[in-house]
Amino acid sequence: MYLVARIIKDILSGRNGENYLGWVFRFSQQILGAPSTEQGLDLAGRLGGLHDLVPLVFMVSGTATGYSLFKRCTPVFLRLAALHRDFWSDDSAISILNTIREPRYEAAQFVINDTILSLVLGTPPLLHYDTTPVWTAEPQFHYQLMYGFPIGVLLLLARINAWRASRIKGQASYSQNHWTDWEKQLDSWNPTIDYGDGPNNNIMRFMIQEAWRQATKIYLYLGAKDVNSADPRVETAVQQVFKLVSTLKVGDYLGTHLLIPCLLAGVAARREKHRAALRSRFAHEALRKVSVLMLRGSDFVPVLDHLWHGAGSEGRPITWEDYVQSCRTNLLI
Repeated sequence: MYLVARIIKDILSGRNGENYLGWVFRFSQQILGAPSTEQGLDLAGRLGGLHDLVPLVFMVSGTATGYSLFKRCTPVFLRLAALHRDFWSDDSAISILNTIREPRYEAAQFVINDTILSLVLGTPPLLHYDTTPVWTAEPQFHYQLMYGFPIGVLLLLARINAWRASRIKGQASYSQNHWTDWEKQLDSWNPTIDYGDGPNNNIMRFMIQEAWRQATKIYLYLGAKDVNSADPRVETAVQQVFKLVSTLKVGDYLGTHLLIPCLLAGVAARREKHRAALRSRFAHEALRKVSVLMLRGSDFVPVLDHLWHGAGSEGRPITWEDYVQSCRTNLLI
């Protein structure tokens, strides 16, 4: 779309993209006001148009405004999902695996964005998802080429999100033993490498996948197993992410693919060396202009500062709830 291209060009040139917000919101309102009689391809196109616009709002206006617009995409997704019986599981939940298998990207993109935003913002997911099976050896899906994590990681992140949302409502039913199979799968999973990509690309892909594996461990331990950041397993995962991202220069575009792993490692980091290095990844000017998984990295600098100088001051161990509270205080979600 011309509007999207124009905004991105101006943002990358250092101009103020807020001048376009009125256009973006008017255009998004037109998309959201689609007739209820539209069929699959038209609805997929409208959802795709929203996927183009929402990241711009994150970049230009920040996380709170961007998330507000993303939530308004939910009815469009549900109308599209209503036309795909295979998207639904027996308990009327959205099957993540079947949605990801859809050849078109729009529905899968919504599920991925909802899962990641629920993770990093500490908010309940917008929809109820079916996260079975425990793991799958499916071949690479199209989204993996962009983000780097396998379907098993996405399923685990979504399951932890759902469990946390249920616990808030007093409905959580999983015991701590429930997570054992997931933990074993994370430990035994080997990153997928396409040897036709060349050695340099293979190394980068391996690094990104391994960073996601370690970051997912951090969320599993802090978010589901109720340990704090002093747990040796968490400290080991933080150290591994730190080593991996340290191989890239600050501001390197490849670093944008590691935004979420850096955030999770930063949340759990207790050593000042780790905190300073990970903070620099978010504070860099590049992350004020480039949106990865619909997030503006610089918005999380005050979140981490609040956490590190509050509950985690002087290297004290923190819990996931401490991080969620820092998000609420600074992002106003």
